[in-house]
Amino acid sequence: MQASTTQHFTLSPESLQAIHTMHRETRSPCVSMLVGLDPATVERHANTLKLRAALKQARTQILGDDSLEQATQQALLANLKQLEPTDDRTYDASTRSVAMYVTSSDAITVATPRELEPMTTLSHRPFTLPLVTTLQHDESFYFLEVSEKTQRACFVTHGQMIELFTLSITDEPFALAADYADPRDSPLQSHGGAGAGAPIYHGHASKKADHDADRLMRFYRAGSQKIFDHLKSRGAATVVLMGVERQRVAFLESSQEGDLYTVQLDPIEGASPGELREHLERVLGERAPQHDRVLKAWERNAARNLTEVELEVIGERAAQGMIEMLVVRADTPVWGEFDELSGKVSVHKEQKGSELRDALAARVVELGGSVHVLAAERMPADAPIIATLRGRYEDS
Repeated sequence: MQASTTQHFTLSPESLQAIHTMHRETRSPCVSMLVGLDPATVERHANTLKLRAALKQARTQILGDDSLEQATQQALLANLKQLEPTDDRTYDASTRSVAMYVTSSDAITVATPRELEPMTTLSHRPFTLPLVTTLQHDESFYFLEVSEKTQRACFVTHGQMIELFTLSITDEPFALAADYADPRDSPLQSHGGAGAGAPIYHGHASKKADHDADRLMRFYRAGSQKIFDHLKSRGAATVVLMGVERQRVAFLESSQEGDLYTVQLDPIEGASPGELREHLERVLGERAPQHDRVLKAWERNAARNLTEVELEVIGERAAQGMIEMLVVRADTPVWGEFDELSGKVSVHKEQKGSELRDALAARVVELGGSVHVLAAERMPADAPIIATLRGRYEDS
C-alpha cells in the first residue's frame, strides 16, 4: 500500500471533520500525536527534535503491537515517514502545538493555537479530545486600546488577533478658531460648528482645555461607535478596554454604550502581539473560570434530575443526541469500546480499543453538545465521565 499525501490544517471544525472522516472511511487503527512547539523563529531546531521524538515513539508503538496485520503495520509506518521533518521549520507565531494523525491510508496535521499536553498513542480511533475542547472553549472577544492620541481595536478568536481599525485623533476634522497661546486673543465670544465634526471656539488660553476635552470626547465616541457597529454585525461578545485609568474613564463618559466594556485593564508596556493576546485570554479565563461555569450548570441540571454518572447510560444518551454537556476528568484515560449507533459501551482494564472520553466527546460534539475537561478535584461528581441531559424519557 502506497503512502498518501499528507493533509495540513489549522484548527477548525473542518479539520476535526477531516480527521473523523479519515477514520470512518478506513476504520484503520490510528496513531495520534500531540507535540508542543516553541514560538516562531525561536529554537527552531528544538521543534524538529520534538517532532522526531514523537514520531520515534509512534514507530515503537506500531512495531510493538502484535495485533496489527503486517500490511496495516507497513502502511502506518509509510504514512508516518511522511511527517518526518526535513529541516528546522519555522511555524506561524500563533501555532503553539501540532496534532498529527496517521492511519493506514492517510496522514493529517493540525496546527493549534494552544499549548497541548504532549502525547503519542496508537488506538482504534484518532484522539481528538484536546482539539475539541480547545475549539469549543476558545472564546472570541473584542479588544480596544485607547490613549489620548490613538485607538486600536482587534477581534481575538481561535488564537488569532485580527485588527479591525486604528484611529488617530489627527485624522478627525477639527478646526482651531483662535491662537490660544496669544494673550491678545479676545475673551470667549461664541462657539459653534463650522460644519460636521469641526466646531469653532473663540477665546483665550484658558479655554483651550475645553477645546481639547471636547475634541477627545468626539474622538472616543467615534471609536465606541465603530466597536458597536462590529458587535451588531457579528453578535454580542466580551469587550476588553485597555488604557490608563483616566483615559478609560474619559472614554466611558464619552461612550453611549459604556456597559459593553465588562473588562478594563491597564496597558502593558513592550508586549508583543502574541504576549498581549495570551495575557488577555488569561485574564478573561480567570474572570470566569470554566470549572465555575460547569459547576453552576451541573447544579442547575441536578435540581431538574438531568444529570448522569453511569457510563452505560451516558453512552446510550450520547448515541441518541441527548447529552447537553459532557464533563470528563483530566489525566484519567478510560479504555474500551463505544458503538456510535447503539451507544453500547464496554470498558477494558488495559490500554486496548478506544479512549472512551475521546470517543464519547466526538459523538456529543457531532450531535450539538459541549465538552469540558476538568481536574479531578474540580469534578462535580466522583466519576471520570459525567453528563447533563437535554431531557429524559422512559425507554420502551
